[in-house]
Amino acid sequence: MKRLGLFDNQVYLEEIKVPGKKIIFVPMQHVGTQAYYKDVKYKMDSLQNLGFKPFIESIIIPNYLDINQKEYFYKKFRKITGNVGNLYLDTIKNTFVGKVKLPNNHNLINQPPNDKLFDLSEAVNIDAHLDSIILKFEKMYGTITLTKCDLDTDVYDLLYNCKTLDRRTQLLFKEFFTFGYRDSIIADATLKSNSRKIVLVYGKNHFEGIKELLEN
Repeated sequence: MKRLGLFDNQVYLEEIKVPGKKIIFVPMQHVGTQAYYKDVKYKMDSLQNLGFKPFIESIIIPNYLDINQKEYFYKKFRKITGNVGNLYLDTIKNTFVGKVKLPNNHNLINQPPNDKLFDLSEAVNIDAHLDSIILKFEKMYGTITLTKCDLDTDVYDLLYNCKTLDRRTQLLFKEFFTFGYRDSIIADATLKSNSRKIVLVYGKNHFEGIKELLEN
């Protein structure tokens, strides 16, 4: 757990070298200490006061999809990943990602909403669209077939226990879509932006991929 940085009390900013721009990367994590997120807010306030524009991550559910289409694509996403909602730390069962038992005095919290960490008025979500992720994945690996269990289980049901795709396919999805495809969209939008001072607020595991795309 310590290796993952979950018990860090401060965030360490990274700079990405892009000609004509000042790019700061703020490595985020879904679970951390209160001190960690307090430090994120302090540094984000400072960066925004200096004129940095926040670019943020969150897979986009486009408005052109109707409610049934949104549910359909989300259930396919869930079928691939097994992920349900954004609950990484279960404070009732005292577990991390539903598997790792934590000590009672762990002092960890789930990542607060973005509006508790920085001013959202200037923030731009430059992530991938959910439907484009699913359609590109199916073009490469075949159609995802939803079972009766998948269809009948509500999208918000944290007890989702239907059969997901095999481990190998999940790892391919993680490599090429969770990271590769999304990182390329983030890097492209950053390079094309007219903003000269950008702060990228993204998961820490995206840093190396985004850095390579922007600096090379």
